[in-house]
Amino acid sequence: MTYLRLKKLNSESPVKGIVLRTKPRKYSSTCKEKWISKKSSILITGVASAGKTRELEKLYNARTEIFPKDTFIKINAHESVGDWITKNLTEKVLTQFIESHNDDELTYQYLSKNAKKQTVQLEALEYFASGSIVFIDDLDKMQGRKKEFLKQIVKNARIVIASAESELSIDKTLFSILKQKNFNEIPLTSGTSYDMTNASIIILIIAMLATGQHELAGLIMVARFAMRGKTK
Repeated sequence: MTYLRLKKLNSESPVKGIVLRTKPRKYSSTCKEKWISKKSSILITGVASAGKTRELEKLYNARTEIFPKDTFIKINAHESVGDWITKNLTEKVLTQFIESHNDDELTYQYLSKNAKKQTVQLEALEYFASGSIVFIDDLDKMQGRKKEFLKQIVKNARIVIASAESELSIDKTLFSILKQKNFNEIPLTSGTSYDMTNASIIILIIAMLATGQHELAGLIMVARFAMRGKTK
């Protein structure tokens, strides 16, 4: 199985780095570790049970320890555009955006209570994305208007940290923009399949013991322990 871990760069600094840890199986005592560059974007891939959202949340929750000098945006494919605005756009950023354009029409559109107000807010969020680190959960699930808006967000971002089932599951145009960020792919694997196999074997052994097939059950148990020894 593979997963991400955070480590201090040195004992005297609170700043943390990102490490990819690989184990032959879930409870193995041996593992391999690889440092992931914090200068590149990250794409976390894997099947539904691999824990993509969990690993993305792990990085987001430690964002100020990993990137102490940056600003952040967090986007989820299953949330509305209004949620994106509410959770990420501050009044300070919105004011900076409007003032930077020095446009009376832009100010009027924002103050008006119609669809144009949200358009201005979205443009302000794109403005805020410039130089920011953007976290995106389920990048491959983006559809319609959200997908089109996200293209500019990804383009403007300094670093993108996203999750998706695979590279192929992402919209082609969106993926081509992400490729320009020089990203590292983190392919997660889960211990679920191993756990299911283990459970199935235990059930089989119990069934054999219950039907009097003690010798065969014993052979399977010996073989199972031998295989566990090889994977440690």
